[in-house]
Amino acid sequence: MVAKNGRVRQKRSGDACAGDVGPVVALASDGGCEGGDGCPGTPDPCILCGVRRWAWLLLGLSSGVAAQSSLGNYNGAYVYQPHQGDDAHIEEAIESATADLNFVQRGIARKRLEASTRPFAQFQVLFEGERVLLRIDHHEYDLPLDGHGAKLEGLTGTEVEVSATLRGEDLRQVFKGDRGTRYLDYRFHHDGSVSLHTSIESEYLPQHIAYSLTYHRGN
Repeated sequence: MVAKNGRVRQKRSGDACAGDVGPVVALASDGGCEGGDGCPGTPDPCILCGVRRWAWLLLGLSSGVAAQSSLGNYNGAYVYQPHQGDDAHIEEAIESATADLNFVQRGIARKRLEASTRPFAQFQVLFEGERVLLRIDHHEYDLPLDGHGAKLEGLTGTEVEVSATLRGEDLRQVFKGDRGTRYLDYRFHHDGSVSLHTSIESEYLPQHIAYSLTYHRGN
């Protein structure tokens, strides 16, 4: 590939038409297309450009549909089953995030974080089309999967902006409030378990908090 004037073009293999697939086609960053000198019996370069674009578009759409259809396999309820070391893991994350605060600040921050990082007992997930319905304990979130946020009650009872996006088959839920942002990353496994990674960032904390817990599909 050779980049020139914001365009990415295929390298010429030669000027001869005989045996060539067709004229050189350049794909421009602004969506235009151009080609070399035409050869008798070869397709119009811009037609080839259009065909290629539609081929990639259809491939992307089919991949997205396949990914969304497979997400339905993960619909259901998941229950937290404590593992040895979970409490210590969360405690260590809080300690690391508050270590650089002074004595008074550390005491206030630890109390709030211990309450907000308490594992919820269960959650339910329902993927339907381009939306996801999440019930986390007594909280319910019906969200589009395009990242658009909605003002809803957060997990700690305060109003925050909640949104959801997909990364392959991994679901990310974001709670953005005045005091910080909580990220919940759900990684679904084919054995019926979910790795739930929590990350909390705040301008009041020198470091972010991060820890992971495992949930299993309920009966």
